[in-house]
Amino acid sequence: MSAEFNHTDAGSSGPDGSPDLPAETFRLLAQESPVSMMAFDRDGRITFVNRWHLNRLAHPGQDASFFIGRRLTELPDIAQAGIASDLARILNGETVILRKVHFPASAEGQSTCQNIRGVPVYSDGVLSGGILIREDVTGQDRSAEEQKDRHRESEQNLRQQKELLQSIMDNIPIMIAILNLDIHYIWVNRSWETTLGWSLEETRGRNIIEELYPEPEERTRVEAHIKNSSREWGRFRPRTRSGRVIDTSWLNVKLSGGVRIGIGVDVTEQVEAAEKQRKLEEQLIQSQKMEAVGRLAGGVAHDFNNLLSVIVGYAEMLLEDIDPVHPHHKEIREILDASLRAKSVTRQLLVFGRRQMLDMKQIDINAVINSFEKLLRRVIGEDIEIQIHLMPEKGWVRADISQMEQVLMNLVVNARDAMPDGGEVKIETEAAEIQDAYESGRRGLKPGPYIRLTVTDTGTGMAPDTVGQIFEP
Repeated sequence: MSAEFNHTDAGSSGPDGSPDLPAETFRLLAQESPVSMMAFDRDGRITFVNRWHLNRLAHPGQDASFFIGRRLTELPDIAQAGIASDLARILNGETVILRKVHFPASAEGQSTCQNIRGVPVYSDGVLSGGILIREDVTGQDRSAEEQKDRHRESEQNLRQQKELLQSIMDNIPIMIAILNLDIHYIWVNRSWETTLGWSLEETRGRNIIEELYPEPEERTRVEAHIKNSSREWGRFRPRTRSGRVIDTSWLNVKLSGGVRIGIGVDVTEQVEAAEKQRKLEEQLIQSQKMEAVGRLAGGVAHDFNNLLSVIVGYAEMLLEDIDPVHPHHKEIREILDASLRAKSVTRQLLVFGRRQMLDMKQIDINAVINSFEKLLRRVIGEDIEIQIHLMPEKGWVRADISQMEQVLMNLVVNARDAMPDGGEVKIETEAAEIQDAYESGRRGLKPGPYIRLTVTDTGTGMAPDTVGQIFEP
């Protein structure tokens, strides 16, 4: 092979004045190089091909004789790679560099990716041929492609996980919010928006905490709970955008960088259900208590009524037998009147004890108050003023007239006892429409028209524990 390198004698130089290598030195380096190397003359015919090319890139049956004397641009793989015109420029004195050129299947049966470098060779300053160096970077290229594939796959997995998490966060029936150090919302899920009525965009640029918790005391408690992030549930009552106040339970957790995540549950229905249950239990206890008292009162009233019947009977007999001008006639009349009033009281006790039916009929409550006014003024005393304001139309209701009189008497007497130094009692009637008995606090009433009887006074009022026992005997 030495004959092919006579153009690179020792001591010769290229066009830039740099010394050329001796032919034997070049041959040795080229033959042992871990890349493909070919030398070609001025006509582009191959004069040298190294061992690495024959072992790695040549097709089966292609030995050195296949390449020697063949034009470089006529090699099948060069033609198929489409770089023949690029390599022809080497014979014009150009250095050609091509990166990541894809070649068809090699001797190993695999396509390759190669970096190409073509260098012109000069002898005594005259272009005598060139050298073609081909570096197989298939592994590097595939590694880069695999890395890109892995990166794309990783991005796709991350995107899918993000979409899955977003779907879960938006469809879970729990409010989730992320807040920054200044307790401003930076992200909320769909349940938060649906429950509270504010979208994330609407929270930007405004202190939504003030909108949700207008009461300073409640707002301070909420902010403290968020800042503490004690991993304990707290109960708060935010006001929704529609103005409705709901019951919620919140857990706040501090993340890295001071960011906090809040997890909230709307417990309004549970709270209302618990409150209804509590009131039902109170009503049950009250009804049991009233039933026990009613039984006792009914038994006592029954015996007392029997005694009063005797007194009333003898008083009526005496009034029939005694002359009206008799000096004791007036006293006997008082005995009879007092006994009759006592029988009225016992009748009410019997009604309370369910031993006597109520005498229910249509009555004008305004007429009952007017006819009862004189007796009320006598009972209440001169140092207390009574003002009566009745609705202009008749106040027809279905009730027991004696029961109504007793209720009115009890209310006025209680008002008198609350004003030992005098004061004012006001009795009023007005039409009322009950829409929702539970919401109005009047459980047990059917929705519809009613007459409201109101008795107010300027007295000391009642303590909360007394109010809780107001309907007890």
